[in-house]
Amino acid sequence: MMSSNSERGALHLFGMLGFVLLLGVIAFCLMEWQAVSQHEAHIRNLYHRIDQLETRIKVVEGRQGF
Repeated sequence: MMSSNSERGALHLFGMLGFVLLLGVIAFCLMEWQAVSQHEAHIRNLYHRIDQLETRIKVVEGRQGF
């Protein structure tokens, strides 16, 4: 049985909508991945600063004889 033009048009429309939805999901995932990467970099920076402060504290404690 041959499908009518309206059925083919509907299938084409749903196919396009599915493709656009897939692109939206991919774009959303990429944006979330970028945000997570930025947060990870910020956390690494905070750990580095904590290490620097701990080193400074040890130096000061060494000078004061703690």
